[in-house]
Amino acid sequence: MLLDRDDHFVKGGITFKYLMAGVNGYINGSDLSVAFNKNNANPAMSEYLSTGTIRTAASYDYANGDDAKFDAASAGVGVDLGFTYEYRTNCHTCAGNRYKFKAAASVTDIGKLNYKNIVENTYNITGKVTQQDIDDADDIFEFFDSNYTKISSKKGVKANLPTALHTNFDWNIDQRFYLNLSGDFSLVDAKKVNGTAIANSVTFTPRYETRQFSFYVPVTYMQYSGTAIGAGFRAGPIFIGSGTLFSSLFSNNSKACNIYAGLKLPIYQDYR
Repeated sequence: MLLDRDDHFVKGGITFKYLMAGVNGYINGSDLSVAFNKNNANPAMSEYLSTGTIRTAASYDYANGDDAKFDAASAGVGVDLGFTYEYRTNCHTCAGNRYKFKAAASVTDIGKLNYKNIVENTYNITGKVTQQDIDDADDIFEFFDSNYTKISSKKGVKANLPTALHTNFDWNIDQRFYLNLSGDFSLVDAKKVNGTAIANSVTFTPRYETRQFSFYVPVTYMQYSGTAIGAGFRAGPIFIGSGTLFSSLFSNNSKACNIYAGLKLPIYQDYR
C-alpha cells in the first residue's frame, strides 16, 4: 500500500521470478519463394523448387538423434510489476466496494530466457526437392541438413518472455452496477524471430455485483479470433462463466470457445 487517504488509495506490487527453461525450437524464413510441380504418374516424385533462406533452431541436439527434452543448463529471470488507483467515497461501513472509480495497470513477463545449448542454423534453400525427400526425413531439422546448404551456424540464443501491458478501468455506478473496460496488449513484435507474444484483446463488461452475488456479460474483441460475447456469475466463493457463451451458442462464425469455474477461499482480507 503506497497511499491511503479519504478519497485516494494507491497500491503497487512487484514480483521477481527465476525461470527454468524448457524446450525451444523455431523456423524462420526470409525472401522465400516455392513452386510445386505435381507428378500425377508418381506423386512421390512431385517437385518443390525454392529460393531464399531459412533459419532453424532447437535446444536439443537433433543432429545426433537426441529427442526433445528440458534443458537444465538454461534459465532466465522475469519481472512483473503493477499499480492500482482507487477514487473512493467516505463510506467506511459500506458492505461492498468503497471505490467510485478504479484504474489499474501492470506489465508482466519482463525478461528473457538464455538457452545456452541451442544451435541456430541458417540454410540457403535454393534448389529442388521431391515429396519422397520430405517423406524420408526423420524430422524437419534433418530434412534441411540433408537437402540444403548450411551457410552459418551459432550456439546460444536468448528468447524473450511474452512481455505484455494489462490495463483495467472499473466504474462503480451506484454500488451494485459497474462498467469495466480492460485490455491486454503485447509489447513484443509477433514477427520477431524466436519472439513470444500474447494476442491483443479488449473487453467491455457490464456487471451487477453485491457482496455475495455477481453477474456479468463480457464483450471481448481479440486479435485473430474477433468478437466474442460471454456471461458469468459468482455466488459466494463459487464462480463459473464463459467468455464466449453467447457467441458459441448463437453464431456460426465463432472462432473461440472457453469455460471456467473456480472456488475462492479468502484467508485474509484487508478492507482498508
